[in-house]
Amino acid sequence: MKNKYEYIRLICQEKITRSIKQQINSFLEGFYKIISKSLISIFNEQELELLILGLPRNDIEHPKTNK
Repeated sequence: MKNKYEYIRLICQEKITRSIKQQINSFLEGFYKIISKSLISIFNEQELELLILGLPRNDIEHPKTNK
């Protein structure tokens, strides 16, 4: 039964990935024009996220906007 669920998970992942492959490739092509692959490769995903998005902002005056 475990193999069945793993198979279904992998099939779903493949279909989702394939359906947006062109968009991902277009994004990466533009992204790598701005920042070289060799520069990006020195960061892990958390570091890269922090560099792109910056630190999370906590707005004390408007707490409902913090989701």
